[in-house]
Amino acid sequence: MNKKMIFIIIGILISYTIIDAIAIGNNHEISKISSLIPEDSYQLDILNKTLSNEEFPLSTAHPPIRIIGEDEFSSENGVTRGDGTKDNPYIIELLRIEATSFWLYLNTFLNWIEQSDLDNKWEYFVNIPICGIYLKDTAKHVIIRNNHLRNWNGESRELIQIAGITLVNASNVTIEKNIFENNYRGVNFENVQRVTKEINNSVHTFHEEYDSVFCTIKNNTFITNDNEGLFLQFLTHSEIIGNDFSGNGCGIRSNVCKVIINNNSFYSNGNGFISTQYDFSTIKYNTFISNGNAIYCSESSSSNPIGSNPLIAYNYFEGNSAGVFITTNYPNIENNTFYKNNYGIMNMGASRLPIRIVDNNISENKWMAISFRGACIIDHNRIVSNGEGGISITGNVTITNNIIALNHGHGLSISSDDRYPAVHYNNIFNNTGKGINCKPSSDLPTNATMNYWGSPDGPGGYGSGNGDEIDEFILYDPWLSEMNYQAGPR
Repeated sequence: MNKKMIFIIIGILISYTIIDAIAIGNNHEISKISSLIPEDSYQLDILNKTLSNEEFPLSTAHPPIRIIGEDEFSSENGVTRGDGTKDNPYIIELLRIEATSFWLYLNTFLNWIEQSDLDNKWEYFVNIPICGIYLKDTAKHVIIRNNHLRNWNGESRELIQIAGITLVNASNVTIEKNIFENNYRGVNFENVQRVTKEINNSVHTFHEEYDSVFCTIKNNTFITNDNEGLFLQFLTHSEIIGNDFSGNGCGIRSNVCKVIINNNSFYSNGNGFISTQYDFSTIKYNTFISNGNAIYCSESSSSNPIGSNPLIAYNYFEGNSAGVFITTNYPNIENNTFYKNNYGIMNMGASRLPIRIVDNNISENKWMAISFRGACIIDHNRIVSNGEGGISITGNVTITNNIIALNHGHGLSISSDDRYPAVHYNNIFNNTGKGINCKPSSDLPTNATMNYWGSPDGPGGYGSGNGDEIDEFILYDPWLSEMNYQAGPR
């Protein structure tokens, strides 16, 4: 690139103050967020709870805030008080930070530079963040609260994602009671930067990764953000608590994290929560309603074939395409309620390590309670009244102490690939299809002894009694002559 291009970019950057001041000076009203979402009582309760807070007037317009390092916390950068210590944190609050056309044009221009034959001296310009608040390289204690960040959207670049708030290598940050509306991302814990260094008289560009720790994101509203409400990468020892995610492309995406995600609400997002490689988060006491996949444990990279191991426990899933959709990851799924989803739990990736599905209540799902390929332990679940059957499995699975009843289809369908399940101590009864429908690839039988089949004299079909029918190649004798009263969630 030539000198003329340098002057063009410098001119654009200098004009920021003038253009943005004019745009902020227009005292236009904030559009009502409730007009952007369906008039559903569940969502309106969330919205009214936030907007009725008297401490949240959203009345002060402010230009974008950029704080890099620990010496830029000032009133000009929106800091109202504090000294950055744990007992007296910096406070940034009660601001409306909205993207103007200048920032959107600048992002488009920088994206064009990135896609061109980039000279190394242009790396600085490509790394200019486009976001409402940018916080980088600090361990100071900071609280960002009661702000409204909106319309930070547009075409994303390789590493610098456009967002309401972006944090890179920033620890001890609390983000609470903010509204993130109509951004590309609401909050972006990117923690990856492109760095150019001269090594042995030659210039090299590489990615530098950071860890952020002890951050808290609580009681915020994320609504209609295009990509994610909240993106987490290289974040540990942190909490995501009490937030509402509605109408986002994805509520939360977590990559290489170990955080606590508790008591959040996910409503009508493309996906509620996406867990990617090396994610070992704890996901508890959340509500997922009418999302695409409520929790999507997505494909791991070839460098990480094992995947992630999040704990998914005590959550409520209703009206989602799948409550939990798994590819190659291996979550623990415990004590959840899956009700009226298309699928309760679905696995399509043949996970290499056993997945535990334990103590869940899975009922009235449209198609299948559990559809699974790969290694799995299914223990002490209540699997009742699902539309096309209870469990459909292929692989090395242990199924014990479950109630599998009243399903509109087979209680258990087995498509064997020469790995045969062990099915014991279950109550399998009153399914409209067979108790077990088995289509093995060889004559090796499935071991289904010590189950109750709905009749004291055992299973019907290829069995000897009057209970739910079974197929050929199933070992059923001995069976239980009465229910296992220890079966089902404990």
